[in-house]
Amino acid sequence: MGFGIKSIGGLPTSGSAAPLAVLVMAFAGCLGGTLHGQEWPRFRGPNGAGVAVGGRLPADLAADGVTAWRTPVAGARSSPVLDDGHVFVTAAAEEGSAVLCLSREDGSVVWSRRFARARHAERHELNDPASPTPAVDEGSVYAFFPELGVVALDKIDGRQRWLHALAPLNNQYGMASSPIVAGDSVVLLCDQVADSFLLALDAETGDVRWQRPRPAMTGGWSTPVLFPSGTDPTNIITFGCVIAHGYDLETGDVLWNVGGLGWPVSSPVIHGDRLLCCAAVAAEYPVPSFAAIAAGYDRDADGKIASDELHHDILRHYFARTDRDGDRFLTQPEWDGARASLFRDDVGLVAFALNGAAPREAWRVSRSPSMVATPLVYREVAYMIKSGGILTTIDADTGEVLQRRRIAGAMGEFYASPVAGDGKVYVCNTDGRVFVLAAGREPEVLSTHDLGEPIFATPAIGNDGSLFLRTADALYCFRAR
Repeated sequence: MGFGIKSIGGLPTSGSAAPLAVLVMAFAGCLGGTLHGQEWPRFRGPNGAGVAVGGRLPADLAADGVTAWRTPVAGARSSPVLDDGHVFVTAAAEEGSAVLCLSREDGSVVWSRRFARARHAERHELNDPASPTPAVDEGSVYAFFPELGVVALDKIDGRQRWLHALAPLNNQYGMASSPIVAGDSVVLLCDQVADSFLLALDAETGDVRWQRPRPAMTGGWSTPVLFPSGTDPTNIITFGCVIAHGYDLETGDVLWNVGGLGWPVSSPVIHGDRLLCCAAVAAEYPVPSFAAIAAGYDRDADGKIASDELHHDILRHYFARTDRDGDRFLTQPEWDGARASLFRDDVGLVAFALNGAAPREAWRVSRSPSMVATPLVYREVAYMIKSGGILTTIDADTGEVLQRRRIAGAMGEFYASPVAGDGKVYVCNTDGRVFVLAAGREPEVLSTHDLGEPIFATPAIGNDGSLFLRTADALYCFRAR
């Protein structure tokens, strides 16, 4: 099946081929590029904050006339980005991956460019070959396909400007971090089981400007942000295994690092001079002791667990992170060390002040953290959403927990990150339900709309008040009436 578009339900679409509905990636990364005046140029918008400025947004997606268009597109877990009257998404199918440009006005496909895979990588069933979200600047759209590399296309006609091929990447769940535009560079974080690195490419040519190894990083799906936010950032901030790093944007040199964090799936957030990082807590996502594992898997009772003795899927994923000496045997010191650092019980959402020579912890909230969804800070309130629809609001300045409750009717998993604008917060679950909240310290539900199609991608918001939402089957545009 291909990347074509077809007409469904009488809504404006174009083309003739059937859409492809595939499983998409739960660990969609967050991406923070420089701004160039664009409204939503990367995952979660300007610098990955998830906040839109301007435009009246719909309070009820089910209201008459609010659905402007629905265009079926081939599946992927990547999120839409916006620029100059267009929407850009990536897509995946058996024959390869693609970048699509759609009209914001009516959802018609302006152009589509397909790329063959250089290889087929192993990945989690919730991942796909086009999970990373693209990024745009004044002239180009940049896409990262883990089975190929980074490609730059002309925004107007989709003509390929350059391709930077990458060697095979080894992440047991698959890659999901998205590229960001930072000044004249395209920056990509590639954290994997071994040989992790941060890469900066010349946005004009695709040539390598610098590449920095990250030897302590053994996997992750987080997307960097820039600091300070705005038009003249100087730092790239990454969130990896238990550590956040600050890198010099021009040279790639490490400026600082701070530990005490967990194993990241979500991405960092910049709010003024604060850095927020969120990771799951061991008490809420328990990790067994070495003795418990050995009782079930150490068949020869030698006090070590060989890789071929471990059959449990989740534990096999942990194996690569904990076998520090690479001898393919897991020992108690290795497991206990990883358990103490990656799954500490006091992580959750941590805020650091960045107004000194080194980051200083300002506060942390360890209860009910987001597992996958990146937190949102809007109008001085931080929002975390976790499985089962548990929403926590926090005073972004003090760390005071303002409210913790289950959103009415919100069950299931929440992999899409919340976004906000016009006094509203949009939260989506994998069942396809969209919850519109009135932003505030104790937010109330304004409306709930069931699209009946799984949602994994994070919405994009235009400054004109358009809300773009990708499901497993289609891309929607909603506008207030």
